[in-house]
Amino acid sequence: MKASSFARLYRDFLLPRSVLLPFLVTRIALEILNLFTFFRFIPGNRRPTRLCLEAGIKGWELIEYKELFASAQDFVGAENTRKIEIDRNQSYVGQVLSAVRKHRPTHYVYDSRTGSENWLLGMLQAFQISLIFQYHGVVPICVLTDLPIRAWRAQTAMVSAKRGIVVSLMSPRDVDPIFPHGRIIGPLMMAFSEATLERLIEMDRQTSNKFADKTLVFSGSLYEPRASLLNEIRRGLADHQIVLELKGRQLGSQRFSDEDYWHNLSSSAMVITTANLSHQKGVDWPWVSHLIYRYLEVPAAGSVLVAQEVPSLRRYLVPDRHFIAYSTPEEAVRKISHYWNHPSELEEIARAGREKVRSVIRANMYWICVDTALQKYSLL
Repeated sequence: MKASSFARLYRDFLLPRSVLLPFLVTRIALEILNLFTFFRFIPGNRRPTRLCLEAGIKGWELIEYKELFASAQDFVGAENTRKIEIDRNQSYVGQVLSAVRKHRPTHYVYDSRTGSENWLLGMLQAFQISLIFQYHGVVPICVLTDLPIRAWRAQTAMVSAKRGIVVSLMSPRDVDPIFPHGRIIGPLMMAFSEATLERLIEMDRQTSNKFADKTLVFSGSLYEPRASLLNEIRRGLADHQIVLELKGRQLGSQRFSDEDYWHNLSSSAMVITTANLSHQKGVDWPWVSHLIYRYLEVPAAGSVLVAQEVPSLRRYLVPDRHFIAYSTPEEAVRKISHYWNHPSELEEIARAGREKVRSVIRANMYWICVDTALQKYSLL
């Protein structure tokens, strides 16, 4: 019994907080360097805004990175944004240093997924990058999509140890005990561009009969516990003669093309998803749900989202007004069955969700929240 209690203490308390050590080491180093470089961050000495955004060559093929970059251009102007392509066959730190010297950014969007997958090398890279940013007067904007992954959380905390912010898909209130500083904001809805929104609006017009056809799909990655939850819901719906189509893929397998992905969302009456994190090695507190991109993508495409309510989601969407909310498989089956037989109510949720999410996109709420959190280091 004592061994079991200690194991839980180690797994749920001590290990998640181990990121504090590399954070403190980095913070001390940055404080020393700041004695000689502080003047680079004085508002009166600031250069005109220039924002660099990094991702691997393959990363830039993903919708989330494309939309992050395009929405940044919408916010600060195309002339003030630079795309940094990181080649895995070359030194990551060397490429970051080269980009900073070439473009002289005031801000740099850092993503811990871009660096080494080896946790020790990844932390060494993060330490070096934090020094580069401090020396050159660059304010980091850290995108931390998978906060529970310990290695990425540690690297992000190191890069943002002195200044800058961290953008999360989780509520800071829920993850504060396992993140070393308070400059973390979230959950933010996905960064999304005006151009892609207009594209989805046109797709929505072309699929206006979807509520008569009544299709229910899942589109995305299938992993545990998501796969088991969806299969349980699918079996329950089968008793009501409702088919849940799983257009899923395994982690690491070929992704849908952008066109197929958007078509899958736009052509379906209802799209179901989960907010669970995948069970994998190096993950802390996997029970904390996160605001995945589908919460914005599906209503933007004009379809009805069926999803779990996550902490702080009501800032943007109200359950059963802008989307169909469930907490258990049984509740999901019950609500889907109800709306399946009441298409006018389903269309009303689609309309409300569509209007709300599209207003969030048009306001560029993602970058407004980022800019507000940056305070004296704001982009605009």
